[in-house]
Amino acid sequence: MTSDRNVKVAGAPINWRNDDFPVLGADTGVDTILREIARAGFDGTELGAVFPGDPARLSAVLRRYGLEPAAGWFSAFLLSRSVDQEYERFDRYCAFLAAAGAKHVNTAECTRCPFKKFDDDPYTQHFSAVTKQLFPRAVPAPDEGEWDTLARGMVEFDGIAHRHGLSLGYHPHIQTVVENTADLDELARRVDELSGGKVHLPITLDTGHLALAGDDPLRTLDKYVKQVTHLHVKNIRPAVVDKVRKERTGFEFAIIEGLFTVPGDGGLEFEPIFRTLREHDYRGWIVVEAEQNPGTADPYLYSRLSREYIRDVAGW
Repeated sequence: MTSDRNVKVAGAPINWRNDDFPVLGADTGVDTILREIARAGFDGTELGAVFPGDPARLSAVLRRYGLEPAAGWFSAFLLSRSVDQEYERFDRYCAFLAAAGAKHVNTAECTRCPFKKFDDDPYTQHFSAVTKQLFPRAVPAPDEGEWDTLARGMVEFDGIAHRHGLSLGYHPHIQTVVENTADLDELARRVDELSGGKVHLPITLDTGHLALAGDDPLRTLDKYVKQVTHLHVKNIRPAVVDKVRKERTGFEFAIIEGLFTVPGDGGLEFEPIFRTLREHDYRGWIVVEAEQNPGTADPYLYSRLSREYIRDVAGW
């Protein structure tokens, strides 16, 4: 358990079984994932695609391992489907999360994302993804009209989430229409303008995705620390990032190559990030989400390493 109860630390099932590329960890079941997350010393877990879809069953299995539900993920398609359909779908998902005891929901616009396609077979979606190189950027940012649609959607999502007692976090994600700080700046500006200053874009900040996109996560955190509602902490391996850039590798193969790792390993310094969070009285979840190949990077060992590192460095 953490010593500062304003901050809780969670594991992520994607470290064991990758929802974007399920061939990575496909044979790992829910009980193994949750047992090892609990054994590594985490307070909770984000939800995964193979977790129970009934809130009562989900709550029961989490209680069995003494874990809290940290958050769920919602892939939004506001730019390619009816916005009313997306609002309804998001409302249903928020109701599910609230019934399961969660307090936060993550989202990103996934139109044009090669590995998060609407209603695609998760075991075949990676075929289109492997042909989409990470660099140079293969997924364009929204056009003028799309920016406004997305900003209005986030204002509506924020209201829906709050009606269910949840906080919202928009997650800039590699190979999506909002993948870097410049994209985040544009979306945040438009949310402010379209809401008349009533809504400031809530953010799930992911250190690894921002670093991979070429940004300094600490600088982005400094800029938006009061809007950060949730945090994904992952590290990068700079040598692999350089290799991926030179060879124009797709995301799945980059993960297999060892693109990401956990805090306590890799090229990013986390002490300044944790210090900034503490100075600004951050309250919420910190989630260790490594997105490694579980066949070569043991999820339990890396998760335990990161859990001990966060406790030693930050006291959480």
